[in-house]
Parts: sequence; structure tokens; C-alpha cells
Amino acid sequence: MNEVYHNLAQRAVQALVRLEAGTNAATPRLLIALAGAPGAGKTTTALAVADMVNATLLPAADPRSMVVVSMDGFHYPRSRLDTMPDPKLAHEKRGAPFTFDAQACVNFVKACRDNTVEHQAPSFDHARKDPVAGGTVIPTLARIVLIEGNYLLSDEQPWKQISDFVDEKWFIDVQPVLARTRVAERHVLSGITKDLEAGYWRADNIDLPNGVYIKEHLVKPDITVESIEEIAR
Repeated sequence: MNEVYHNLAQRAVQALVRLEAGTNAATPRLLIALAGAPGAGKTTTALAVADMVNATLLPAADPRSMVVVSMDGFHYPRSRLDTMPDPKLAHEKRGAPFTFDAQACVNFVKACRDNTVEHQAPSFDHARKDPVAGGTVIPTLARIVLIEGNYLLSDEQPWKQISDFVDEKWFIDVQPVLARTRVAERHVLSGITKDLEAGYWRADNIDLPNGVYIKEHLVKPDITVESIEEIAR
């Protein structure tokens, strides 16, 4: 995937250059939405691209030239799930669209265009299994903000508004069998399930159906890349 990361990093910088050439703003900010099914490798890709941009492609800029924000911070807290019509179902289906504060995510993406003020986004604490307010900071010097998450390119409201606010729309496709293994193992490592069997049950009943939903409701991306399993050498 290193070649994919490098190509995406170059694409981000080239898009920033085009944005700079087409505006009178002194330091415009590029917004990128990166979406994909659970297990597609969104976070891994986003962080790898940001590392490349910050380390090699924009070396003269601020060290935080590119900042990554995860949509996971916009999960509703467990206390909010408790108030839903079917709390048991809400907890079981956590990760489905209705378990996110979609409007708050949309509002955040819209606000990110303004780089005259520092923005804060919630992060997600996997140990506490809840979002943390202000866990991610977007400094005024950040030139590129990449937001990654499952539903950022959904064609349903209010998610659909995001595609109008961002400059680049990226999608990571993944084969279901690979996504299934990844998310099952991740559920065990994060403590969501006690063993791999339960992890696969959750993958089959929650994550993979969410992945199908994501592809069925996908706004046309600017670029699609295929997630692959790299072989250790």
C-alpha cells in the first residue's frame, strides 16, 4: 500500500496547490473526506498519507500541515444510546448511521474551512468506549484537513452535505472477506468482544451490513483505491 499512500499524498498536495492558485485567500485550507467500509483501512491510510505530506511534501510548512480527524469522535455517547427507543438495539448496532451525531459531523466539516480560528473535534476513547470532547485540535496553520469515516460520502441527509463542503472525495474499497477478518480481530484487540468468535459474529451481523450500506449510498468519489493485505517481508 505504500505506493497508494504516496500517490494520495501527492494528490493532496497537488489539490492544495490548485486551491491556492484559484483563490485570493492568503493561506486557503484543503478539506478531504475519506470514506470506506469498516475494515477498509481508513485510519491507517489517513495517518500514512498525513505522515508523508508532513515529512516530505510540505517540509517548509508547519509540522502539523496536514491533520487527520476521525469520524469516530461523532459517535453518540452510550448515555445517549440509553435514551433511544430501543436502547438494547442501539448498543448492539453501534456503528450504524443512526448511532452517530451526523449533524454535528456536518457542522464540523463546514466550520473547518475557516482557518482563522482553532477548531476542536471530538476523538474516541476505545478504552472508555465513548467520545472525548476536544480530543483532536485543528490549529490555524493546518493547510490540509482530512476527515476519515464510514459515512462521510453517504448520499443520505444530512451526511450528503459533506460532499459539498470538501475539495476532495476519496473512497477506499475493500473485499468483504478481508474486511471481515480485520474488524473481527480489531474487536478483540479493542475489547469490544471477548474472543474472535464473537468478533466474527459482530463483523457478520453489524460491520459487513454497514459496509454494504456504505457502497449502496455512496456519493461519486473523486478517486477510489483498493485496500489490500500487505505481506510482511
